[in-house]
Amino acid sequence: MLSPAYLWALWALLIPLAIHLWNRREGRRIQVGSIRWLEASTSRKKSSLRLHQWPLLLTRLLLLTLVVLVLVELRQANAPAPPAPRPLALIDSALWRQPLIQRRLDSLQDSYWDVRVMAPLHLWHELEGLAYANPRPERVTVYHRGQLREFGGTRPSLPFPVAWITLPDSGEGTFVAAAQPVGRDSVLVLRAESTEAGTRLQRQRLSAAAYRDEVPLHPTDTLRVRLQATSAAAEIRLYVEAALRAASQYQAWPMALDTTGTPDWTVLLGNTSLPDAPAGQLVRIRRAPGPLRHIQTVEQHHVVHVLQGKLDDPNVSRLPERLLELLFVPVSTDERLATHDRRAIAPTQREVRLGKAPVQTRQTASTGPQAPPLWLAGLLLLIFGFERWLATRT
Repeated sequence: MLSPAYLWALWALLIPLAIHLWNRREGRRIQVGSIRWLEASTSRKKSSLRLHQWPLLLTRLLLLTLVVLVLVELRQANAPAPPAPRPLALIDSALWRQPLIQRRLDSLQDSYWDVRVMAPLHLWHELEGLAYANPRPERVTVYHRGQLREFGGTRPSLPFPVAWITLPDSGEGTFVAAAQPVGRDSVLVLRAESTEAGTRLQRQRLSAAAYRDEVPLHPTDTLRVRLQATSAAAEIRLYVEAALRAASQYQAWPMALDTTGTPDWTVLLGNTSLPDAPAGQLVRIRRAPGPLRHIQTVEQHHVVHVLQGKLDDPNVSRLPERLLELLFVPVSTDERLATHDRRAIAPTQREVRLGKAPVQTRQTASTGPQAPPLWLAGLLLLIFGFERWLATRT
């Protein structure tokens, strides 16, 4: 109901209060007899501030308060009407580039639909947030992949109907969930195939060279790291070695630097070129302005983890922490299975129950500028006339 912009005008009540505090006008004195020949003495006592003419002060305060309230009511009466509810189309961000979605966009917008891209895996959260939106959508159509992992959390009760359109996912359903080295020349691979019906796991023992660049191998004895640096990057070699040794204190297996055997990780310092036969996983560390960042690039058909940023400032770089996360904390099998899960949700599990709408602040539609009521205008004129009459009497 109230408009804060106009309520600031209530500070104007201090104006008549200040006028009455500083108004020290005294009544007229007529001296008679011999007293008129005496000179007035100067008093050393300071005069105190006192309020005078209480009826006039209260009348002026009441008049200003009514003026402010009239402005507030006019503001609310002339407020624009809230937009009418419109149908809404929620599109999964993973499906945004599909040709079918791109062809549907023009027809949806021409039909007065709102279109919004939503983050995957949070369908219930997105729909529950729309129940508190203002304006609330008339109905919602969701374009999604129909996978079970998209519906995490509790199914809410919504005040609008929801329609579901399922589109096929173009992602790969077969992947390697885990790999464990067995001996020196073989690896035990856990291959997973996820479909709409479920996820099937299969164990295979394969050559280590076939999957070494695809899945991080979890060494069980020693983590072997090889450092390669150019002459320009030789000064940061000692710092990187110290960071690696500090990070190795928090992992379950020992670490060996610059071993003669095949390394698990090869750390390149500066612009060092790739080795002729890259072994293990590759990390490149570079100096750059700003905090340390982790990005992935492709060099000569090999995936390279790049750590670049300020290396000489421990408060900014945090190189040991980044190396600990990258080299010693592999992605768990459960996390990899959850990422590639393609199981479909049953249609009955995504049915939305219609419930009561949350309470929202209602706004009155306005048809144009409105004048204050006649009785309020008459009251203001009456109080203003009374204030003028009091001012002339005092």
